[in-house]
Amino acid sequence: MMYRVTQRKDFPVIEKMNAGEFYFRVGDLSIVDGVIEDDTGKVVAFGIVKPFAEAVFICDQDEPRVTRGKALNMLMDTAIAGTRARNLRQLHVFVSDPKLAEALKKHHGFELCPEMVLVKTLI
Repeated sequence: MMYRVTQRKDFPVIEKMNAGEFYFRVGDLSIVDGVIEDDTGKVVAFGIVKPFAEAVFICDQDEPRVTRGKALNMLMDTAIAGTRARNLRQLHVFVSDPKLAEALKKHHGFELCPEMVLVKTLI
């Protein structure tokens, strides 16, 4: 088997293999993408590393809750606008506080991700 960079001719094969399981448009902006061909030249797998937006917020815990809430809303509005402006499809926020998660869902339209999230630290 062999790895090679994705080519336009691979798009129909990739779309058929995906069958709508994962959201991406073949040809989207990527950090890296490629296919694996078997020994006959048949494409048997595709992989893509998509640009990813993650919002990080840090608040002074000594401030009143209402102040922290307003600050969070202002930062979140900016994060959403900036992510949209760069044509990224999703904005991710990793949260350990259930109350904060509920506030983000209620006020900013976030959804709980049903998939398991895995993270690999590279640096």
